[in-house]
Amino acid sequence: SSLTSERDSLASKISELEFEKESVETELQLRIQFLQSDHDSMQGKVTQMETRITSVQEDAARRIKEIECQKENAENESKQLIEQLAADLSRAQSTISELEASHAAKQDEFAAKLDENEARKAELRQHIKGLQIELKSSGVNNANLEAALAENRAEMERRISKVESEKQACEALLQERI
Repeated sequence: SSLTSERDSLASKISELEFEKESVETELQLRIQFLQSDHDSMQGKVTQMETRITSVQEDAARRIKEIECQKENAENESKQLIEQLAADLSRAQSTISELEASHAAKQDEFAAKLDENEARKAELRQHIKGLQIELKSSGVNNANLEAALAENRAEMERRISKVESEKQACEALLQERI
């Protein structure tokens, strides 16, 4: 009877221990599942982050390549622009030199023309004086001769006036050029 009671007590204790064992195993199983789920979630986040990092790196590499390409294009455009400006400057300097040479030649031409006109004017005045001296020395007081002299004088004066106006025109042109 005492053995039976002890045996029943042990059986009850074993049954309790079995129940506790199952309870612990169930709890352990649940915890393992929770941790596995948490681990899977974390692994998913890690994979997501890795994918994002890869994407960002690829975008950065693509952007760097684009920027380098734009930089190269800008440098090429800048180089072409500098070459174009240098060519334009060279052409402008050449044109200025040509204009200066042309201006100097025109000034020389006008100066020569003025000298020529002055010489012609002096020559005409000398011719008139010669005619006057010739008339006085001959002592002839002929009306036809006087008329011819007056006509000749008038013609000479017209020529002088024409030369004078040409001289003034040349001087005005020279002043404009200067």
